[in-house]
Amino acid sequence: MLATDIMCTGTRFILSIDDFFELLDDNEVAVVDVRNYDELPVIDGFADRRLPMDVLENHLDELDADAIVFVSQTGVRSQAAAELAAAYGLSMRLYSLQGGFEEWVRRKTSA
Repeated sequence: MLATDIMCTGTRFILSIDDFFELLDDNEVAVVDVRNYDELPVIDGFADRRLPMDVLENHLDELDADAIVFVSQTGVRSQAAAELAAAYGLSMRLYSLQGGFEEWVRRKTSA
């Protein structure tokens, strides 16, 4: 169990950056970038799919993995995406990356 599994709010989970990397190592995970297509930075190899919030609902039935981690610039839209996926009825573990890409970039540059 990840440390942030206890940070459940309803049906969505807030996933810390440390637990994110642990989850990637141990599970089949789909990483879904819900930022708009023009948002930067573009990070190759980080997200499995880029599905902006305005099209996400039309593609939820295409997502298949043990867990899905939604990622946005700061983590706000990814929380909404996880809630949308839960309301849609997806049964896998759903996460929102806490702090989003900004936290991932900050962590990467401080390492």
